[in-house]
Amino acid sequence: PHRQKPHHQRQNSRSTPALMEAESMTQLATTRGTLTSSFAAMGTTATITIVGGSADMLDSATRLILDLHRRWTRFDPSSEISQINQSSGSLAVVEPDTFAVISAAVAAAARTKGAYDPTVGRSMRALGYDRTLNDIPRLHGNTELIGAPGTAAIELLPELSAVILAPGTEIDLGGIGKGAAADAAAGRR
Repeated sequence: PHRQKPHHQRQNSRSTPALMEAESMTQLATTRGTLTSSFAAMGTTATITIVGGSADMLDSATRLILDLHRRWTRFDPSSEISQINQSSGSLAVVEPDTFAVISAAVAAAARTKGAYDPTVGRSMRALGYDRTLNDIPRLHGNTELIGAPGTAAIELLPELSAVILAPGTEIDLGGIGKGAAADAAAGRR
């Protein structure tokens, strides 16, 4: 897939290493003590704004979002989420923050009585959402719908920071992953 080259705009400030390395960077600006960075992550445009903070704070938050994107995307076969999805009934030990976001997704499914369901990964892939939104062909009326198994197909083992998915189950964190990433970045100092 075509990746957009980094583009930086900055006034009265120096560029930071993480921001220079972020291939998905689209904009960086400073205005009266406010630092802002916008870049592609998690299927959307992430924008981080720091008021009265340092370029290092912006750099740290940007690195964190990009790291979580790499680990939580289902579009990269080496991500933690993809490894869990490929585990087919086997134990998958994950990083504590990944375990926490999956646990939050399971809790959100319970609170919404299934209106939010993190087990829609296979369903989304069957609909053609197995690549970026720009690359997905228009759906036709004869698209086969595959139901999501629900969170009963997710076994959480907190003492091991591990997850077991029932065979055929695939996780897609969706908005819960984006929200958890934003919360984590906001907590950075």
